[in-house]
Amino acid sequence: MADYGAVALYQNDDCYPDYLWLAHLEHLDSLETYPNQQAAVARLLLHLTDSDDGDLLASPEDKQALLAKLDDAPIEPCTRQAVEAMQRLLPEYIAETDVDVDLGASNFMVCAVTGDVVLSDPISGLSNISEEHRKRLLAEGIVVEVQQ
Repeated sequence: MADYGAVALYQNDDCYPDYLWLAHLEHLDSLETYPNQQAAVARLLLHLTDSDDGDLLASPEDKQALLAKLDDAPIEPCTRQAVEAMQRLLPEYIAETDVDVDLGASNFMVCAVTGDVVLSDPISGLSNISEEHRKRLLAEGIVVEVQQ
């Protein structure tokens, strides 16, 4: 798997430009077909969101509480990669953008080959980035703007 990030701007709207994202994907299975992984995710979500089914975290207070809880999140072999990814990425997204964090159980999947749990689509509102952030992406060559 590989995440290549934003690779093109497909809607050049001054307020809310939308980007195309490129990633190399693997087949993922529903968490429901893996009872051990489902139980591990339920324990993780109970710790992070106070609900074993997870939650959408939209308020600044809820997102800051999540960041504090990530430091001592329970890590099981099948959830290690998902927890480590959240620990590395969520602080930056929460600090630099106005996005919601979707930690619903339905966003967790299982990589069929390894049995590892992955978190799919945890951030809501990424296309609504500031003009300053958009310009930085363009300057860094992360985003290639498409002219029509």
